[in-house]
Amino acid sequence: MDERQLRHDEYTIGWICALPLEQTVAMHMLDERHRDLHNPANDENTYTLGKIGAHNVVIVGLPMGRIGTNDSAAVITRMASTFPNIKFGMMVGVGGGIPNKTRLGDVVICSALGTNAGVVQHDMGKAHAGGQFETRGYLCGPPTAVLTALTKFQADPRTRREMRSHLKKLTAMSDIDESYLKPDSLEDLLFESDYSHANMRKDCSDCDKSRIIQREPRLVDFKIHYGLIASGNTIVKDAKVRDKLCKRYNDNLFCIEMEAAGLMNNFPCVVIRGICDYADSHANDKWQNYAAAVAAACTKALLGVVPEREVRGLQSIQDSITSSSVRASKEYNLQHQAANSPPLTPKKPQGATEPAPQIIGCPEAIWYNNSPDAAHPKLGETLYDANDLTRPQTPPQSPKLENHEKQPHPDDGPSLPRRNTDFGSTQPLLSGDVSAPLTILQKKRSNTFPNTDPAVFFDAIEEGDITTIKRELKNGTNVEIIDEFGRTPLWRAVEIGNRHVIQLLLDNDANVEAKNLRGGNILDWALKKGKEDIVNMVLAKMDAKVKA
Repeated sequence: MDERQLRHDEYTIGWICALPLEQTVAMHMLDERHRDLHNPANDENTYTLGKIGAHNVVIVGLPMGRIGTNDSAAVITRMASTFPNIKFGMMVGVGGGIPNKTRLGDVVICSALGTNAGVVQHDMGKAHAGGQFETRGYLCGPPTAVLTALTKFQADPRTRREMRSHLKKLTAMSDIDESYLKPDSLEDLLFESDYSHANMRKDCSDCDKSRIIQREPRLVDFKIHYGLIASGNTIVKDAKVRDKLCKRYNDNLFCIEMEAAGLMNNFPCVVIRGICDYADSHANDKWQNYAAAVAAACTKALLGVVPEREVRGLQSIQDSITSSSVRASKEYNLQHQAANSPPLTPKKPQGATEPAPQIIGCPEAIWYNNSPDAAHPKLGETLYDANDLTRPQTPPQSPKLENHEKQPHPDDGPSLPRRNTDFGSTQPLLSGDVSAPLTILQKKRSNTFPNTDPAVFFDAIEEGDITTIKRELKNGTNVEIIDEFGRTPLWRAVEIGNRHVIQLLLDNDANVEAKNLRGGNILDWALKKGKEDIVNMVLAKMDAKVKA
């Protein structure tokens, strides 16, 4: 039978896998396989499309050989852009278990605990005196419709029976690797925490069997646990580190893995992990395929409980990203504007009959113009110092504003050579006359910060010269100064993609909501260009400002 082909907007659930073996068993769980769709130019992901129960599902894996939180965030961001109606994600795969809570082959589903939604990023936070560590990372919890389905899933005695049914169907598939089926040769061995693996061999055939912890035999093939999952960019294969993490979270930890935290803050997600090792030096890949199969079977059984009509009514992940950034940016802008000095305030000339002016705001000044489309001060307009309305200041005359349309856009190619007169800390007066006198704000800056040179600062941004950037900032260069295209240093660094420069500017409170002359902001631009790592940096800064 020919495979159906649906539209991008008909898919509602994203299934994310870190390893190829996890993706393989996920494909086997599909009830129906769909024909592939073409990706947009900026989407480098490869998708498998299909149906599970009533849900249209997108399966996607991380790039080969690349695992961790950053890559998982990039993959799901691209997926949310290509499939605009994806409502939530399911990160499904294997993880390391906490010995006194789990056994090999068990499943852990993230479950809310206190103020977090079931996943914490164990390597992100603040170190305090005395070795105390305060975790700052958290996962955005799944929608209410999914949480209520999880409640039923946990309570229903048929859940494990459904999972076994899905696993049994794998045995009837001719193309399934037998390692996904639980072989009798698999041994669940747990060694004492202070005993390390004996040699470089993958198995434990040479390890001291007297150091194995004796436990009561299991009467069931697997159990499903609901609790806290620790995620990070570091592989944990050390029993002492594992036990320390468990203690940090008051023995509420069930699993340790590497990808889920990449979906944090803005992506509604359920994390499901099959336990394949104990996060110690004895970890090997013998249990991986079976653990991945159990996790996949659990995911399929859960989707059978989630009502499709409820899913269709949920907010999409794409909208979640936007609404989250808008909420954060509103609070960020209030804080940012409050920290700056009073702006220049326009005073309407006596006897004027023209319409009320439009105010165009920025950190240091407010220009105004009667044209709602204009981004520049009205030529010859009188501006007044907000602290002294009796003292007028008049900006110099500039060429006709129609030249504005002829200005190149930063996306169109290399920027024009800059002079000191090209810079301002608000929307600049565009001028084709390079000999035009300095604007008011440029004069103000040169008097206030005589040791700084905007051209040097922007050159350092483009060259990634961290030393010069730090020196110029120390000398008083305004981090919100803009070039001839209306770009702040942060804007330019984002376009170039230099993460070190971006982070340095963010650490110096660069405004992540700064707009260029076309009214675009950094976050929207980065999303459209597929720069997911930068999107995550910007969102993290917004979140940090809101929480501060």
